[in-house]
Amino acid sequence: MPLLLIRLSCVLASGDSSEGWEGQMSNERSRVSTRRRFLGTAAGVTGALAVSAIESGRADAAGISENTATLPATTRSFARGPVVLELGGTQQALLKSADGGDTIAQVITYRSGSEPVAHKQIGNVKYEDFALLTNFDIELPYAQWIVNMPNFQVTRKNGAVVVGDFNFAVRSRREFQQALISEITIPMLDASSKDLGYFTIGVTPEHASDGSLKGSISKKSQNVQKRWQIQNFRLEIDGLDCTRVNKIDSF
Repeated sequence: MPLLLIRLSCVLASGDSSEGWEGQMSNERSRVSTRRRFLGTAAGVTGALAVSAIESGRADAAGISENTATLPATTRSFARGPVVLELGGTQQALLKSADGGDTIAQVITYRSGSEPVAHKQIGNVKYEDFALLTNFDIELPYAQWIVNMPNFQVTRKNGAVVVGDFNFAVRSRREFQQALISEITIPMLDASSKDLGYFTIGVTPEHASDGSLKGSISKKSQNVQKRWQIQNFRLEIDGLDCTRVNKIDSF
């Protein structure tokens, strides 16, 4: 069963102290929005997670004020169905759920000369972050993209979040360009639980838009392999005995 290893190192220099996180991959066995939901929930989940990560400061998609308008390309509602992450034109794996990627813009109010009537126009257009909920196989291609983030190896990707119906026909497709991972949220860890663990991956795109609904979702995305459970973790802190730690809050 995959193991999540969390390692905290303390470095002391010139009287100042700082803490750093180091993430590792391991296959050992365990020793002990207010935003509108767009993409729906998956019918199943693929894979297992054997990677540790840190939470970085989230890169805000935009500073939104009271005069902000949300401008989706189209407004649709979707039935429940499989949700797949696609990178570089290749379907990577099934997600548990996904949302975000809406187009947003600030409404600017102004008057021209002495005109009594105020005019409005759309200001800078920006895009919401995607939030991907996943329990994934470390051997899948997109896993390395996530592993690189806490190690400060930022990589931008083009891709899409695709929703299908129960016949695997595409019902929704939201594409993104030059996106990077801005946040990784690790779920609560509990040595006494057998629940599956799902990481929330925040993805910040430079551009997002609705794509073609042609095609279908590959059934290979539903192959179930080992899945990471929240009981499979180990905490290591320099100079401290952490062998009795059996629960860690989400971070």
